Amino acid sequence: MTLDQIGEWIEEGRRLLATTRLTPPGHSALLVVEAPDADAEARLAALFRDLWMPESEIIKAELSPQGLATFLRQPAPARPERREIVLVFGAAELPAEARAWAFRQLNYQRERLRERGALFVFWLQPELIPELMEHAGDLYSRLSGFFRFPLPADPLERERALRTMAVALRAPRKSPADLPAA
Repeated sequence: MTLDQIGEWIEEGRRLLATTRLTPPGHSALLVVEAPDADAEARLAALFRDLWMPESEIIKAELSPQGLATFLRQPAPARPERREIVLVFGAAELPAEARAWAFRQLNYQRERLRERGALFVFWLQPELIPELMEHAGDLYSRLSGFFRFPLPADPLERERALRTMAVALRAPRKSPADLPAA
């Protein structure tokens, strides 16, 4: 893992934060975050949840034959001034046939997702992206953003990368006017 790689992940994180913050409350967006495994999904989600929390309502939903359908039947939160961000997990845990069915259901329900007025963040592992494209092509074509975080498998390197990302993403970004004169 190099500093350039961490820098790329920080920039990707800034793009994700900007996308979510620039989407007004009550407007919908479909985002995919690619992470190498369930641990990386959970750790990245925790990092971004902390960054989104002050101004957003964070909801966790499972991508399962019942999970998202049950969620979509629930009323939207009664706080229109807060952005609703729905973190959707669990695709990798589903058997292939159930996952294909769930992706097809997402495709069929894409208008309900849009009508919900929420940002849906689908956490997927790289090998599942082609399945999403195959079974939910219309949904995939409506993505508002795709973000890749190929974190290292080594636990110490992963921890270092996540800590560095957390510090960088929490720090105010310097504008050119804030930089020292040459």
